[in-house]
Amino acid sequence: MIQAIDDKIYTVEEYIQLDEASDIRHEFINGQLYDMSGASDLHNEICYNLTFLLKTHLAGKDYKVYMEGVKVKIQEEDHYTYPDVFVTNHPDDLQNKYIKQYPVLLIEVLSDRTRKYDTIDKFIQYQKIETLEYYILVEPEFMYVNCFSKDDKGEWQSAICNKIEDSVPLKKFAIELPLKGIYNLQ
Repeated sequence: MIQAIDDKIYTVEEYIQLDEASDIRHEFINGQLYDMSGASDLHNEICYNLTFLLKTHLAGKDYKVYMEGVKVKIQEEDHYTYPDVFVTNHPDDLQNKYIKQYPVLLIEVLSDRTRKYDTIDKFIQYQKIETLEYYILVEPEFMYVNCFSKDDKGEWQSAICNKIEDSVPLKKFAIELPLKGIYNLQ
């Protein structure tokens, strides 16, 4: 479970200034700061694999893929997060170097510390992003990927992939992400 770093309520401006000057990344939720501490080597490897797969499959399709160090702002909220991996192609996102607001795909690699937050709280917030089409949760310790996708009616559907031969279907991009590649089992 994540905890606020202190009881102080920060303004968005204070948060942006503090976060840009800090060596530690912070998520910002309703005026409070939350440390995003370091990750395990396995977490890092999976993020890298996902970034590589997405960059490879989306090459030439006008999408940008980001990993861990770029903020996403929940529109209409004072809520900023650092997704592990995300994809955007919105022109406004391409203009802002530090903060993106219009991702189409967000991925979180889970940990004991963030599992509940990523699975419930973040997903509730992320659903407020109108451009979001996919939210993917990846278990690093065992082969299990849950891909939430928005259907044509705007309802969220879940597809679980947990076998070595499975691939995460991303139909709107016309690609699939093989679990072999995500978990580097090739």
